[in-house]
Amino acid sequence: MEVWEFVKALGSLGGLFSAGKIITDWAFRDLPLIFLRKDPGGGVALAVRNVAKQDIVISAIDVNPRYLDPSAGHGTVNIVAAIVNRSFNAIVRAESLRLFPLMRNSKSTDAPPQTEMLITVGWRFTGSSWLPRPKRRLRLTIQQYDDLQRAK
Repeated sequence: MEVWEFVKALGSLGGLFSAGKIITDWAFRDLPLIFLRKDPGGGVALAVRNVAKQDIVISAIDVNPRYLDPSAGHGTVNIVAAIVNRSFNAIVRAESLRLFPLMRNSKSTDAPPQTEMLITVGWRFTGSSWLPRPKRRLRLTIQQYDDLQRAK
């Protein structure tokens, strides 16, 4: 009888491990990666790498406190929309990288260099998905932003 109890306990542990793998795979596998990099057009950009096999939509990029204005691109319309804080929907193609230029605004001139900012990226898949997707977050200081902007 003890052997049978051991087999049942082992099967239960295997089931728990399998369920945990499924949940973590759902939660973390297709999350886009976000990081800062030098923008080819000059300045600093927020890079969003889509690691999923389907397109994603970036529905919001928020910076708190608002010392940087994220833009969907370098065009005049994108820059004006970033300054007036209009949200945008930008598509990042499957398994690709897209850059979102970050412009420093006038509010940041009086801020100390060690002031911390939090960049939050809202996203979703282009196809239908009933599962909520966690927002991606990145912390940086004004000093880190300035150092990256001065880097060659």
